Amino acid sequence: GVLALLAGLHRWRTRVLLAVSRREKELAERSAQNRQLEAMGRLAGGVAHDVNNMLTAVRGQTDGALDSLERSDRDGAIECLRGVLDATERTVRITQQLLQLGRARAVTPAAVDVSRLLSGLKPTLERLVPDHVELQWRRDPGPLPVVADGTHVEQIVMNLVLNAVQAMPEGGIIDVGCARAEPGWVRLFVSDEGLGMTEETRKRIFEPFFSTKEGGENTGLGLTVVLSAVERWSGWCEVHSALGLGTRFDVFLPAAEAGAFEDNEEKTPVPRG
Repeated sequence: GVLALLAGLHRWRTRVLLAVSRREKELAERSAQNRQLEAMGRLAGGVAHDVNNMLTAVRGQTDGALDSLERSDRDGAIECLRGVLDATERTVRITQQLLQLGRARAVTPAAVDVSRLLSGLKPTLERLVPDHVELQWRRDPGPLPVVADGTHVEQIVMNLVLNAVQAMPEGGIIDVGCARAEPGWVRLFVSDEGLGMTEETRKRIFEPFFSTKEGGENTGLGLTVVLSAVERWSGWCEVHSALGLGTRFDVFLPAAEAGAFEDNEEKTPVPRG
């Protein structure tokens, strides 16, 4: 009788353990699915945010071209149209990156010269910011190659600058630059003279859909995209801010080995006709 009781207890314990194991497996799979859905949502929102930035630039440059043509300013119209072409090419590169993700192909790390990239972004950003905001550019001399993807670095700079613009409704100066940091790292920074943040706000700025704008004026996805891109390349981001004293973002990306830099940026021909 005792042996039968023990055997019955053993069978009952085995069934319970199997049931718990199945339940744990179901919960783990559900949790993984939820994380995948959350990641997809962040990706879709981030891409929409970046494409909206590019469309804003296209709209502004198109208005500028029309105004220049009305004033018979051919050179001004040509410059604006070049801005439209530049924004279009950047949008094409974002789309290509999405296609790579859709095919489950990893982005190949390359040595991207951050200093050169900032020089290429300068005309686009200066046309994008309003007249009451001034951009100042600060770069260490010589190339500053980092191990990253050029499109990701562009997204980081673009979102940080637009975030700084929103923090300065009365205008001011935004410093954008890059410098050599501690051995093995390059620092990319964007600072503003804006409203600044409280400590509570600073802790939440990278949360998806968190925004200090009233009435849902802003989706609050720009900084989420920044953090995702930085962490994609094993970097980190530091935020320094105080109410009334502005904000500075310091992004640290791994430096590439000396002499490893090559011009890996592929120019995508824009369809014509």
